[in-house]
Formats: sequence, structure tokens, C-alpha cells
Amino acid sequence: MAALATRLPLLTAGAAARIWKFETETSGDVLALGDIQAIISRAHVSTKAIELERLTRIDELPDRTFFDTYRNLFWRSLKKLYPPDKSKVGIAGLTIASGESIFATDEEPSGIT
Repeated sequence: MAALATRLPLLTAGAAARIWKFETETSGDVLALGDIQAIISRAHVSTKAIELERLTRIDELPDRTFFDTYRNLFWRSLKKLYPPDKSKVGIAGLTIASGESIFATDEEPSGIT
């Protein structure tokens, strides 16, 4: 889990990218809450980690508890604590030159009568 924690994206831009990478990297693995807590302890500021444990109540459960049972609650809580950074939301690779508009087009719509 320590190696996985180093490959996950930072949470500063939001939880979605981290969740996607985590799910991709652990596909087919049987995980326990202890595994998740190990990753939390490496990635979160202590106040956020405490809040995440409070929201999910995973600190009240044995480490050997299967993560699948709490997966949706956990991801929902993580997204609540780390919402997307709206200033960085966009379409990757799309650039607009100065003076251009995303609404402007040189073509007339076709097939409309």
C-alpha cells in the first residue's frame, strides 16, 4: 500500500482523479479497511483524516473489515472533503487563441430546415 500511495494523484485538485487511479491500480484486489487507513495516513492532513474517519466511521471497525462494503460511502465522503478545483476544470488539450470564442463557428449548420 505504501508504493500505491506514492503513485496516487494529490487531492488538491479534488478526489475524483485519486479515486479513479486507486480503483484502476487495485482492480481485482480484495482490500480491507486497514489497507485504506494506511493510504489515508500517508495522504491526508490529520484534520482531514479525522474528518474522513468521522464521516465514514471506519475507525470504529476492525482493520480486517472488507472495504467493498464501505466503498461508496468512503468515496462519497472523500469527494465531499476534496471537491474538484473549479478553476482547473476544462477540456484537456483545448486551447483558445486571444479573441476567439468557444461559441463562434465558420460553418452554417447543415440539415436544418
